[in-house]
Amino acid sequence: MLLLWLTIYTCVALLTSTASALSSEFIIYPVDRISENASKNLEILISKAAGGPRQVYTSKRSGRKVPEYWVASLPGAGYDLLRKNRLIDIITPNIELFEVFEDYATQERSPMELSVLSQPPGPELIIDYPNYVYPSNLQREIFIYHAERGIDPYHNDFRGRHIEFVYTGRARFTGDDDETESFWSKRSFGHSTCTASKAFGNEYGSAKYARLVVVKMPDLSAGSIGEVFSTIADHIRDNGRQGRSIVTVSWGCDIPAPILRLDIIHRKIIRKIQAQLEELSNQRTWMVFAAGNSAEKRLPYPPFTRRSVIDTQPAYYVHERALPWALTVSMCDNNGKRYRMSQARPSTDIHQQNIYAPGVRVTCAWPDPDSNTKTVINSGTSLCRIQADTMPKTAAPLAAGMIANLMATNRIAPHHDFWKILQTELKGWKRPGGEQVIWNGVDKAHNPPISELLDKNGRNRTTNATAIA
Repeated sequence: MLLLWLTIYTCVALLTSTASALSSEFIIYPVDRISENASKNLEILISKAAGGPRQVYTSKRSGRKVPEYWVASLPGAGYDLLRKNRLIDIITPNIELFEVFEDYATQERSPMELSVLSQPPGPELIIDYPNYVYPSNLQREIFIYHAERGIDPYHNDFRGRHIEFVYTGRARFTGDDDETESFWSKRSFGHSTCTASKAFGNEYGSAKYARLVVVKMPDLSAGSIGEVFSTIADHIRDNGRQGRSIVTVSWGCDIPAPILRLDIIHRKIIRKIQAQLEELSNQRTWMVFAAGNSAEKRLPYPPFTRRSVIDTQPAYYVHERALPWALTVSMCDNNGKRYRMSQARPSTDIHQQNIYAPGVRVTCAWPDPDSNTKTVINSGTSLCRIQADTMPKTAAPLAAGMIANLMATNRIAPHHDFWKILQTELKGWKRPGGEQVIWNGVDKAHNPPISELLDKNGRNRTTNATAIA
């Protein structure tokens, strides 16, 4: 034990001595009995030293006005600005105190859209990567909140997985507070099951360890959508899941946002829903929205151009408010080419948090009263039209599941700038004429191309992880 602490002390001393030259992550404790005003001023100074408040994580206990500590990535000048401040008791590198084992799991012969997520950047074709490889060294439990109209929890793709059902107030009022019975006659039930399986399913989903929370509403009217996000926010808060949750939304309104805004009533409703999204963002809850599937349609007003830019709700007001904990997902095929019907942010607006995920001819679970193994193949970002469209569109929940797995293995921590990570460490791959496709960070050392796994006689030479049956 003495040797361990001597080793830690040596590491801290070494890192501290070089802090003025390198940018490192530091943990910062205030002095004992610091006042609330003094702690606020200190937090402002830390944010300034780190380059902005989004670079600083604040650890604060419920009911206490003064933070326990801050974690901030400080350049050399930022460290020098803080290290002699009399309000700081401890400022030291945020080093790993426990060994982390880089474990990976492999789903062999996975659906191609899953293999795309773990395909390392480079010139290789997706055919060289037939398996889905993902980090498996779990660090924390993550919850995927699926805002939908119910799923079939008895499908084989969900066997053995933990599923919770949460009901909006209107769902209880209308008698739709059951798991499945009232949904077999409703067309949206298949869509709900399909999108859940892409985020969470054993065979078709990208998140293999997260827990699914189905937030059930009776329909997609304004009276239902108006409370679904507040229901999620309340459930996350009441269960202490802040920083450990992600919301996936696979529906939206096909009416262009500028038209909705001409109506004062709709404008007021939108503002109320935006306030609920901001509440979720303040809880450090990631929200993943479909970008929309109306790119081939034309605007019903001048200049009557095609609707290639995101203008569907709720994706539109995610970008309108620039919510830091929200992403929109556009759709590409397995080679990275944007699908003709998928909307996206303008390529010149790099500040809109929009990503691409595979969503063309993907496989998902489908409910059937006579079978628990039925599947379908479909394309899309999500259910884009509130009215008659029943075809499931799956890029958004697929991306949400991948993010949930990164959160569970601490590749993404609550205080990380995930959008920045997507632009750097997890930048993914891009083919000529294609889009930048999301990637789960598994490199070639842990997911080599198939040609490197076969010897000259075609026999399997090695595997990089434990296979999932």
